[in-house]
Amino acid sequence: MATILFWNVNKKSLIEEVVFLCHHHQVDILILAELEVSEMEILKALNTDTEDIYLVPSNFSQKLFFFSRYPVKSIVPIRDEGGVAIRQIYPPLGC
Repeated sequence: MATILFWNVNKKSLIEEVVFLCHHHQVDILILAELEVSEMEILKALNTDTEDIYLVPSNFSQKLFFFSRYPVKSIVPIRDEGGVAIRQIYPPLGC
């Protein structure tokens, strides 16, 4: 079963807290709102000191940022408008 974490970080730099939660709870999909730091900074921190590799799937949203341990093509954007982001998730076999 997939583990998903959504967090509105309210424009705070909570990188350490986000990374701790993702690693401790083996989060498969991370969604952050109101991110103030760069997407690459979060990605680098997520991929430090872990065997799990997080990737950034395709994303058209200006307000939400997605990170995933699934292959990039496993999360397909369906809709991003009016404050709604819809994704189709195809978990890899065996998850």
